Amino acid sequence: MLSSDGHAREYPVYDLSMRRVGELDAPYGSNIPHPQIVAGDGIDGEWMLTFDGTPWGERMLKYGTHGDVVLMRR
Repeated sequence: MLSSDGHAREYPVYDLSMRRVGELDAPYGSNIPHPQIVAGDGIDGEWMLTFDGTPWGERMLKYGTHGDVVLMRR
């Protein structure tokens, strides 16, 4: 299970028993919303989809926009 730790600015990884087994080696853009990992096939490796937290339309939308999409490949 992949999580997000805003204080440590990292993505902790847990096994199914919720024991921490490490962290994802990826730039920490934002903790909202939690990133998603997608397995690629063959040479593509793994992809992480998240958002960078850049506010958008705050005057009308107030809180809740997550910013630009960030896609990283490992």
